[in-house]
Amino acid sequence: LLSINRKTLITTFRGGNSAQGFMFDVTALNLLYILGIDIHTVLKNAMMDVEIYSKQDTYFGHEESPEDWGEPILSTSSMAKGSRNLTPLLDFNSSIAILAGQTRSIYVSSRTANLRYSNWNEAYDSFGNPDMEISVGSGIRLPFKNAVNNRTCNIALKYLLQTESQNALTNTALGNSSFVGTAATGDTK
Repeated sequence: LLSINRKTLITTFRGGNSAQGFMFDVTALNLLYILGIDIHTVLKNAMMDVEIYSKQDTYFGHEESPEDWGEPILSTSSMAKGSRNLTPLLDFNSSIAILAGQTRSIYVSSRTANLRYSNWNEAYDSFGNPDMEISVGSGIRLPFKNAVNNRTCNIALKYLLQTESQNALTNTALGNSSFVGTAATGDTK
């Protein structure tokens, strides 16, 4: 018996700062599949280009190393909604599987518009729920350059939570979707 629950975890829309991108870590507390991200923008009522990258393990120490991230998992254009509004992006072509206890990093970048994030000096250093934790990360002023620590992404992370009593998630259960990584082993980027 397989049960799949589509969920969203929103960090904050406090804003307060912006740059061309941000990096953060997602640590799964349960097996989950990241489907996509909606973002917070400075720009309003204009098209913007966005690229999203992901890699196994933490982003920390890899902020200025594009070779560690590989090709974008999503390159898209979207109509920016502006301050305090979610700017929806397409879901990823392939979801990102994260095993319980595993960490993946995500880098959201735009060459055409600044993305909102928040300076972070709070006592806690992550946003979470029973399924995952999203770490405080870094603002990135240029693609893969000029990282500034203690910045919190302003996002809505869309994901599937899988609970099961018998078998692993099948492609049939998700309409033949493909996945980045696998629940058995993860992947290397």
